[in-house]
Amino acid sequence: MKVDVNQLLAFVAVADELSYRKAADRLNIAQPWLSRQIAKLEAQLGFQLFARTTRQVKLTLKGQRLLTRARLMAREVDATVSLANILARENPHKLRIGVPFFALYVHERVHLFDAFSDVYPEVKLEICTGDLSQLRIDLMDGDLDGLFSAGPIDEMDLDATTLVEARVEIILPPKDPLAAKSSVALDDVAGRSVTVFPRELNRGLYDQIFGMLTEHTGRFIEVRHFSYTSRLEAYDAISFAPAWSPNSIAGGIKRPIDNCTHTVKFQLLRRRNVHSELFEKFWGMAVRMAKNPQQDVPVAG
Repeated sequence: MKVDVNQLLAFVAVADELSYRKAADRLNIAQPWLSRQIAKLEAQLGFQLFARTTRQVKLTLKGQRLLTRARLMAREVDATVSLANILARENPHKLRIGVPFFALYVHERVHLFDAFSDVYPEVKLEICTGDLSQLRIDLMDGDLDGLFSAGPIDEMDLDATTLVEARVEIILPPKDPLAAKSSVALDDVAGRSVTVFPRELNRGLYDQIFGMLTEHTGRFIEVRHFSYTSRLEAYDAISFAPAWSPNSIAGGIKRPIDNCTHTVKFQLLRRRNVHSELFEKFWGMAVRMAKNPQQDVPVAG
């Protein structure tokens, strides 16, 4: 029996979403065409993959058993396409690194770039900026060699090395009376408004930074980008950010939070088993830097 790989990929998408409409949107195809592909696959296999009603889509028992193997195949296809993209644009003298806006001036990111350029001056490090959500898609598609990120990592096919991990700190307007203190208790800011970035930009990071505040602060004011700390005085608000974020955060003064145990990681990500030899050198330097943050990065390797 020969089975169309594209039909199996469509099956995985519907199984993941349990919705033909959402799966069609994910695959960027028309829903009727997707329904026909699943029907053809079921006819060829000789059994139903989904039990469908007008309200829901459920996997059959045989569909569940097939899904385990089909997901493995889908990951291999995805990895193969990503590797092909990397090989097609592989340049022995250039790396494309995703740098979200919030990571541009993080010390560890700048230090890694400088150290790598000192050792490999012939290599161009192309900084690709943008929203983290889109940059993660670019990384998974093989359009980026690596990506700086923050917060929990959900994707199973990614490796991460932590360059720095630090506690969450409070950001105060420059003229705020609390700015004169060396540290601030959450009770000191009870009821204060807080500027936040949109949760869809990075759900994990949002929850790590702002999830602890619901019982202490007032309303959240959403600012539509990661420079959410730049409007504190305009909104008479405060905000919060990891201690590794730049000290020169626009519009605010950072102070430690008393008894705060919430930490946030700043990491370099890569696709697992899908990367160039040149990026392996960049990754190796990042790993050594993470292990020896107070020392000079080894010169080679």
